[in-house]
Amino acid sequence: MGSSNRPLPLRGSSPSMATRSADRYFELKSQIHRKLIGVLNLERVSSIPKDRVHFFKADAISLDGAPSGCDAAFAGFWWSHVKKSGIEQFVANLSARLEPGARVVVLDNQFAEGSSTPISRRDAEGNTYQMRHLASGEQYEVLKNFPSGAELADAVRPVASEAHLETLTYYWLLVFTLK
Repeated sequence: MGSSNRPLPLRGSSPSMATRSADRYFELKSQIHRKLIGVLNLERVSSIPKDRVHFFKADAISLDGAPSGCDAAFAGFWWSHVKKSGIEQFVANLSARLEPGARVVVLDNQFAEGSSTPISRRDAEGNTYQMRHLASGEQYEVLKNFPSGAELADAVRPVASEAHLETLTYYWLLVFTLK
């Protein structure tokens, strides 16, 4: 796919493995959370002045628990795991927590034929899914959308004064400024 770096037009128009038990899902979610905390190793960042950066836990869609009045936000490898019907609400919730003029940076995977895990199915809403295989032999279906530039522009148009999208072979980077 190569690389492209362009402003986004903001004006105008532009049966699965789901039978797994909820307990197993929450157990896996907890394991992932513990691993992420280990990766983040918040003790290592304790030298960052507390008046400059704040770390907190919040619900990923509603953002309950996130403070208001922030001047920037970063969402890494998250957008692709939100259902298409939930993106508008996620963007609205995020912008409601930020100051006008805040900068938002979103980074996620670009689908790369031959490198990305193949799409296993598409639902009626247009969400795409991948089958993830664990070393134990277990399989899980994971929501994994790969939005187009037009979909990204449509999603941020209501809240952004400007937006810039950079697409690379394996990733995309969206940077926008709130109205």
